[in-house]
Amino acid sequence: MEGKDRTGYVCALLEGLCGATYEEIVDDYLITYNNYFHLNPGNSPELCNTLVSLRLNTCLMYYADVNDEAQLPNVGYAKAFSAYLLSHGMNHQQLDALIQALTVPWQP
Repeated sequence: MEGKDRTGYVCALLEGLCGATYEEIVDDYLITYNNYFHLNPGNSPELCNTLVSLRLNTCLMYYADVNDEAQLPNVGYAKAFSAYLLSHGMNHQQLDALIQALTVPWQP
């Protein structure tokens, strides 16, 4: 269980970078809680909403540089997360290579 939130935050960043929507990012983030604690929106909607609000949304707001949680469903994550990575030391060539590695099917 160590690192599951850190891993989830990185996965959210990578998903958003590749064009995932807020809803897709949230759904994938909650899979960990279902796998480890059997918590999901079907059996624990209030707890899941709290986890998303306190943990994931705080991280997404930081990555996307927004101040209001209500803005998150409307963020263009690919653009916002690209800007985040570029402002934290990645160059355009590295960013393009990362996106290609994540989106182009692997050929053996």
